[in-house]
Amino acid sequence: MAKTIGCATEQHKIDQLKLQARSKAVDNLIAGLKIQTENMKNKERENRGKIAFVVPTQQKYVISVERQQKIKEELYLYLLNKKEENEPVGCHHFRNTAPQPGRTVEKRAA
Repeated sequence: MAKTIGCATEQHKIDQLKLQARSKAVDNLIAGLKIQTENMKNKERENRGKIAFVVPTQQKYVISVERQQKIKEELYLYLLNKKEENEPVGCHHFRNTAPQPGRTVEKRAA
């Protein structure tokens, strides 16, 4: 009977060691996940900082391009209007009215 108790005690020790090993493995996994989580949070903060800098810079650039485009459009319309104002009356008959490929000729009201 003493041997049975000894075997049970040894089996109990083995089971305890297995349980401790599993527990240690789970603790290590948790520690690794905590490290990964912290790394991801740091990366997120870094990316948010980049976005906070880059997006306003790009918005400023787009606004600048839009302003330039509007100025060019207004200048073109102004110059086109001035050209029409400066044409002598009746000169529109001497313009090149021959049809050109891809262009339509509009008749002006006199």
